[in-house]
Order: sequence, then C-alpha cells, then structure tokens
Amino acid sequence: MFFEKDNSVPSKSVFFNADSNEEYSFNSINTEIEKFGEYFRLNGKGLVFLLCNQSVSTLIGYLASLRSGHAVLLTEDSQNNELKSQLIEKYRPEFVLVPENGQFHFEGYTFLNCLSSVRFYKRNTMEHSEVFADTALLLSTSGTTGSHRFVRLSYQNIQVNAESIKEYLNISSNDVAITSLPISYSYGLSIINSHLFAGAQIVFTGSSLMQKEFWEYLEKYRCSSLSGVPFTFSMLERLRFERKDLPHLKTLTQAGGRLAAEKIKHFADIAKMKGMKFFVMYGQTEASPRISYIPPENLVEKCDSVGIAIPGGKISVIKEEGKVCAPNEIGEIVYQGPNVMLGYAESRECLEKQDEQKGTLYTGDLGYKDEDGYLYITGRKKRFIKVFGLRINLDEVEAMLESEVGCSVACIGSDDKLILIVETKDPEESKKIKHLVSKKYSLAQSVIQVKDSDAIPVTQSGKRDYNLLVELHNPT
Repeated sequence: MFFEKDNSVPSKSVFFNADSNEEYSFNSINTEIEKFGEYFRLNGKGLVFLLCNQSVSTLIGYLASLRSGHAVLLTEDSQNNELKSQLIEKYRPEFVLVPENGQFHFEGYTFLNCLSSVRFYKRNTMEHSEVFADTALLLSTSGTTGSHRFVRLSYQNIQVNAESIKEYLNISSNDVAITSLPISYSYGLSIINSHLFAGAQIVFTGSSLMQKEFWEYLEKYRCSSLSGVPFTFSMLERLRFERKDLPHLKTLTQAGGRLAAEKIKHFADIAKMKGMKFFVMYGQTEASPRISYIPPENLVEKCDSVGIAIPGGKISVIKEEGKVCAPNEIGEIVYQGPNVMLGYAESRECLEKQDEQKGTLYTGDLGYKDEDGYLYITGRKKRFIKVFGLRINLDEVEAMLESEVGCSVACIGSDDKLILIVETKDPEESKKIKHLVSKKYSLAQSVIQVKDSDAIPVTQSGKRDYNLLVELHNPT
C-alpha cells in the first residue's frame, strides 16, 4: 500500500507547506507518523475522525490513521460546530484529529497531545460496535457539509484507483501537484493518493486560484498539473488562463460534473497551444472516485463524451430489464472494478457491514455508448420531473440551454413547475430562455419560472448545490 512505511515507491516524495514556506521529505513525514502510533493503541479496530485543512499536517494525520489500521472519516475543519457535533454523535469515533488552529469543543473526549500541528483527542468511553476489517476510509457522498451519508472504501479501493490514475495520467516522480481542491473531497484526495503512489511532489496551500498567491506557488514550485471541477474552469476562463506563463504546467484535469462542450474545446485549444495535455474525466466517490477519462488526443472529437473506462474497470449501459443496451441506446450506467466501494454508511452501526457491492456500482446516471465505445451521460435517474404528464430531464435542459445561450443555468422543479436559475442580469436573456424552453419542450410559459442570479451556488467541492437551490426557491 502507498501509505505503508516499507513502501519504497514514494521515498523520493517531497511535500511543501507553501503558505508557511516549509518543506518535508517523505522520511521526515514517516518520523512524524510514527509519533502517532502510541496514541492510536486500541483493542480492536476503531474510527478516526480527521478534520482537514489544506496542509501537510492533514496529510500526516491521514497517513497515520491509515497506517494505524483504524478507519478514518474525512471532513472539513471549516464546517460549523453543529454539523461536526452531529457527525460525532452519529459515528462516535474513538479518536479525533484537529488542526492546531482548528475548533473542537465536544464533551466526552480528552486531549492527549499536539503532534505535527495536529491536536489528538481520544474518546473517554470506548465504543463496542465493530468496524469491518477492510474498511479504510469514509468520504462524503455529496460534497456538502450537511450530509451524514458516507461512502465506505477499502484499502484495495484507494490503492487500485491510485494505481489506475497514475497509469492513464502518466504521473511520475518528476511531477508536482498542488491542492486546488479540498482534501476531504474524493477528487481532491485522489490527487494526493495518486501522486503519493508515484513518489511525486505535492504542494499544500489554503489559497484559492482567485488569489495571487496560488499562481505564485504554481510558478515557484514548478507545478506540473492543475486539477479542477467545472466551477474551477469557469474561474480560469475569467482569469484569462491562456495569458498566464506557466512553462512547467503540463497537465490539466477536470472532473466533478459536466463541463460544457464549448468550454472543453476552449481549454483543449489552450492546452494544444501551450503543449499541455487536458484530461476530462468522470467518476463518483463510490468508485474511489474515478470511472472514465477521455484520452487527450480524442478530446475535441469526443468532447460531449466522458470517455472510456479507466485501466482495470468496465463500463456497461443497462436497460431496466437488465439487458445491455445497443450503441446509442440510453440506459443506466453500470461500472465494475476493484475500486467500487464496500457500501454506504449513515451511522456508526453501518461500519459493521462488509462488502455489499461486490465490485459493481449502479451509478444512477443515464447515458449511452457510441459505436467506438465512448460513454455519454444524458442525466440522472432522479433528476426528472413530470409537468402535466411530460417527463422532463433537468440535466438535459441545463445542457441544452448552456449550449444555446452561453451562460450558466441550473434547473430544479416539481410536478407543476420548472424553475431555471440563470447567471444573468439581462431581462431579455431571461425572456429568450423562457421562450426557448417553452418551444422545445412544448410547455406552457406559465409553468416556467426564470430567476436571475449573480452566481449559482456551488458546494465546497465546486458542484452545483441543488439542495440549497431547492431551499432558496422552494419548488414544491
């Protein structure tokens, strides 16, 4: 495993705390990890609750937790105490690791020590429910801070996905990644895992790409890759990314939601101009988290696709009756591979469960394969409404509008109305959108509401926050 002390693969790794200008070798990281060992002693397998920030300290806490043999639940230190408290009540962890400057004021835990800028707490009353031996990691399914539902991942899940990502992205010990996404988010963590496995270097920073320090670090540490979700690429477009001089940047990767075809082409042109490779990928936390990717040489031709299965994986498109779809026939996307999760957890009691998935994941996404075997996503099984008996795919409406009008649109609704949240202040644009949807889907304009927004809200991981949109606009 990439996190084990005797693994020689990552021994050349170097880690940088860019915000404090600190540098760590893998050997020095190992020394820090060993200090955690005596505090992790327990009769049996327990649960570690790791509050994350974008620092080497979080990396140390993560690796120390994995190496201890306990399962580790990752969540952001920045979330409010009420939500932290709810998670602790639900999962009753034996240990809690908190950044030195983080917030933790919960009864029932005793402070033991501060190690590597991580404060170590232990539960006063030990939990008696068992944790399945293969369970390594718990990650949020939604990217939102309010969810109690977590994906249970095994040691094999995270190892084989790191290997696969390293293979198709061709990550080597010469590469340098930067933490452009939260570590507790499955995509952000996969960057850490795959670069650890490759023995590459990793730059940790709390700065966002909207801050000048982020770009200074990209240049200073000669970062070779930059990763983001669709929101990231919208920001890169506003920042005129094509004008930035970053000669060491060789790879762009995008996942975490659909990126409009015109934006894919835009960044593919920039990548070609700058001699970079641009990978568009698809995945779910349930797959540790990667499922497919588009080889850069086929990106423009297949820009509406999410590509082919990652090494070691298999993608099928299945009809409701269980039969495999013919090319261009829409069905549910099913993924099979050794990176498929063990199952879900919603409380401590769920951690006793074993492998419920057996390597097969019904994604809940709808799509089809073309004649070349490339996968296309058309929507979510649950992202449908029925207006006057007409079944409307909300993801399809979003994709159509973004293609037609060129601005960001989010769709929600109920069975008597369709609500379109549009990033525009132009009333004529809103009228145009309403007319377009009415005509295309044969809907009366009275059931279509268009609402202007300065910015469509996104989750911490950069995905559209549909739960918040529903709360704000109440489509009931």
